[in-house]
Amino acid sequence: MIFRQIIKQWFWDAYDHLGRLFLWNFLLFIFYSIAFFALAALTAMLVEEQHPTMGALVTFVLWTLAAPVLLLPWIAPLAHFGKLISLEKDPGFREFFRGFRQKLLRTWLILQVLVAGITVLLLNIWFYGFSEAFAAENRLLGFTLAGLCFWMGVFLLAVMLPALSHYLREESTLRASLKFGLLAALKYPGTVFGLLAFIISLWIIAAALRFVGILLFGFVGTYLFLNSLYDVLMERERKELTKEEQEEEPPRRPASWKEIKVEERAKEKERMDKSRYERTFRDIIRPWDS
Repeated sequence: MIFRQIIKQWFWDAYDHLGRLFLWNFLLFIFYSIAFFALAALTAMLVEEQHPTMGALVTFVLWTLAAPVLLLPWIAPLAHFGKLISLEKDPGFREFFRGFRQKLLRTWLILQVLVAGITVLLLNIWFYGFSEAFAAENRLLGFTLAGLCFWMGVFLLAVMLPALSHYLREESTLRASLKFGLLAALKYPGTVFGLLAFIISLWIIAAALRFVGILLFGFVGTYLFLNSLYDVLMERERKELTKEEQEEEPPRRPASWKEIKVEERAKEKERMDKSRYERTFRDIIRPWDS
């Protein structure tokens, strides 16, 4: 049920802003193509005529240091753009650049945490599973520990899916956002881990199709999934909290015009959100009938 809501919101958010998202995705694809080949050339220059082990270490360090910088143009602009979509705005193309400026520092901080965690786990996987640190009789233990680190990496990625949007949209502390991501992964494991597997599968298919999917919609499509996940989880939590409050004490009538206005705005927003995401394919073929 939750996963279906995420897919539905993702589709209509993408459909409503298709042109701008396609254009920004194309620019990201060009940027990452140039950056990839430039880093590959730099890596080849640095590791040339070096010992294979030293060359692999230089490559790993170089790409690890570059990862947070390379991810900034992807995450920061789309975090801002996705928030405006969720607020039912009609963001223009300039909002991508505005989002990059506004979210630059916060995006950098949370990406440092993500890259550092993944880096440590990758080093542990290499150490336990592929280095010669374990004798032949202890290889099973080494592979077991490497497998444990692998699944810890999967869990870290799952936690970061909701944590990333929470941190960039709510202006909260990094600790509070990581706590939110952890609780979301534990409370809704099927949704969070399912979405992670779904996104990875889409990237594998896109790469198998000679990167056509990534060229068309891979970067912006991926973040819109995170944006939809966050919106659906927050709406779910809000409904549960409202239900608990109503069970503890019966609903009371508004005591002032201000409370009436707040209640009316909340009902109107809920109605608009529902009508916005309950559209059918007829709204694509014959939008003038909606």
